[in-house]
Amino acid sequence: MDATTSRETNSSWLSLVANEKVTPPELTTLQEVIDFRSDPTRDLSRHNVDLPENVTVHEDVVLGETSGAPVRAEIYVPDGEGPFPMVQYMHGGGWCWGKALYVRKLGMSIAARGHVVVNVDYSLAPEHPFPRALEECVYVARWMARRGGEYNGAQDLPVSIGGASAGANLAAATIVALAEDPEAFPESDLSGPVDFAAALLLYGIFNFPLLMQEPHSHAGGFAETLYNRAYLGPHWLTKHRLTLVSPALADLSTFPPAYLVVGDQDALFPQTFDMAKGLIEAGVSTTLAVPTGLNHSFAYIPHQLPDAARELDRMFEWLVRQTHKERS
Repeated sequence: MDATTSRETNSSWLSLVANEKVTPPELTTLQEVIDFRSDPTRDLSRHNVDLPENVTVHEDVVLGETSGAPVRAEIYVPDGEGPFPMVQYMHGGGWCWGKALYVRKLGMSIAARGHVVVNVDYSLAPEHPFPRALEECVYVARWMARRGGEYNGAQDLPVSIGGASAGANLAAATIVALAEDPEAFPESDLSGPVDFAAALLLYGIFNFPLLMQEPHSHAGGFAETLYNRAYLGPHWLTKHRLTLVSPALADLSTFPPAYLVVGDQDALFPQTFDMAKGLIEAGVSTTLAVPTGLNHSFAYIPHQLPDAARELDRMFEWLVRQTHKERS
């Protein structure tokens, strides 16, 4: 596929996700990245339709603080007696864009199947570069393990964790951070290890060196250029092999059972394949799904694409089996 055809394909898919005509932007500076957050096409809250009715939404919850800054999230609690298994979720957006609100429907759909979901509103780059977002995600995992009972979470069970795109990177890096150092990021009121029951990793970035070798950008080159500079700082290349940046390079034997999914049209598919290979070789129970005809960010639009809805249902069913396994 030549560059022109690839760009046309990207534009068509991005327009589908945005539900209006979108031309992939030509961003070149960090200030343009920040300013682009206010572009109407970035407001994906429009997809929060047909929300589950058996879930209570707690908006803009301040869980605590780490390194002197508040840690925020939305929390979704299912109706019923509980306590319920807990799931931590991180939105995508290249570490620079997005918010918990945009994936409220996905989080509530997980909650509706009997989970307390903490949908993290982590701090964005470039104003807050690595490791700020990861530090907050580690804090949330500890909060859930120690205080999740405040929202009817089952603290006697391991926490499940997941995310999409950059959020999948943060989910995997959170597992790695707590496995490599149970006392990682000590500048908060919470510390210690966290046990994980399952990982949901949707079309993530897990290996930055591989990203440079096989860029295949789904959005005009941002992932291998501007995202690097924004998320990792001016000396981004020196951070590529850090296991908290590229979790695929870590010892993956500590991972819980994992469900990885990437559409066969997603230009970042080498990332998911590489992570799945590493997990399998490490002896981790691994499910890899490659749904046909789906591209990046398909989890926003199950109401528009039946194939996306079916894939999310399969993923949710897998998660329920993992959390019920922990119950038995």
